[in-house]
Amino acid sequence: MVAVRDDHALPGHIQLWLGLCLGLREQGVGGLLLALIRKADEVADAESSLIDYLKTVAVIGGLEFFPRRAPLGKITSID
Repeated sequence: MVAVRDDHALPGHIQLWLGLCLGLREQGVGGLLLALIRKADEVADAESSLIDYLKTVAVIGGLEFFPRRAPLGKITSID
């Protein structure tokens, strides 16, 4: 799970950490990457570079990808 407050690029050390995690995964084992993205006044852009990056990470790691986007202050349950 990755939780961020804005949909800007992740810091380099977090990108490195994600890469290390992917390298430690067993082949053929299912998994998912859940991205919780919050913005101050609006829903995160579905076409943001962060979402594109995380989709790519998920594909490389053989993970399902679930982005969850909502504005701050409007927390809803995940179905």
